[in-house]
Amino acid sequence: MKNKMKKIITFCGATLLLAYLSLTSCGDSKKKNDNTDESQKTEQKTELSKNDVIGEWYAAGNGIKTKYIFSGDGTYLYVADILGDISSDEGTWEISVGSATLRLNTNGYSSTANFVQDFSSFSSNNMTYTK
Repeated sequence: MKNKMKKIITFCGATLLLAYLSLTSCGDSKKKNDNTDESQKTEQKTELSKNDVIGEWYAAGNGIKTKYIFSGDGTYLYVADILGDISSDEGTWEISVGSATLRLNTNGYSSTANFVQDFSSFSSNNMTYTK
């Protein structure tokens, strides 16, 4: 009976050890994946590209809803809904360092869309726009 108990205890101990090693190796692989993610985060884009700008960008606040629609041909449409009064303008855009220069077709007025570092939003005319 004593030998049988030793075998059971040894078997249970070995099973627990294997389970522990299995769990800790899973944790290590997760940790390695986290390190990989960190290295990918440091490889962020450093220059604004045409593809970063193209698309629909929205901003809202104080009863004002605005939208820029940037097209690949260098044109844009600006739509503003100010307390239900809708207006729009058209113009052209071109990339500068970290920003886009916007020029209205009607009067040539220029403004700048200043993008944040990861190009996920930009500020223009005291509004912040996101896709």
